[in-house]
Amino acid sequence: MAVLSHLPLALIPFAFAMFVLVQALVSKHWVATFAYGWKHWVDKTGVVGGIGGMGFLSVVLCNFAGTNIGTTILLSRVIQTWEEIHRVGGSQIDSRTFWATVYSMAIGVNYGAFSAAFSASLAGLLWRDILARKDIEVTNLDFARFNLPIISVSMIVGLAVLTIQVHITPDGTVS
Repeated sequence: MAVLSHLPLALIPFAFAMFVLVQALVSKHWVATFAYGWKHWVDKTGVVGGIGGMGFLSVVLCNFAGTNIGTTILLSRVIQTWEEIHRVGGSQIDSRTFWATVYSMAIGVNYGAFSAAFSASLAGLLWRDILARKDIEVTNLDFARFNLPIISVSMIVGLAVLTIQVHITPDGTVS
């Protein structure tokens, strides 16, 4: 019973609401707008711009547009719509570009979960709650000040490795 009292049951509706919010953005054509913007960005910057852009975007969205869960759901829908735009237009996204975008999103939402704000992930919110129960205070500024240098270096290294990986494999996929 002691374990049940510490389960994050109050956060379940919050996580479920992320799916609803993203679907609302889909129905109001915002996701399509974001996907067209992403298409133009990648057309101008190529694979490397796609990696850097999606990595940066996913970290920022984790901190300012909900949690890493909401960001993952939103950006996954943007990538799906981006692929649909190409299919309807009679073209196809290069395999190297597509997988570079997918993997850079995965890197970004995972690193973004512990970057500048507790609210970037449900785990951060739970951790803050646990600390508060133990009368340990970590301010938002302290959290950001400690994590931003770590996240900056981690993202640069992670995205650099991804860039190298997609350029040294023959078909651009990461295995």
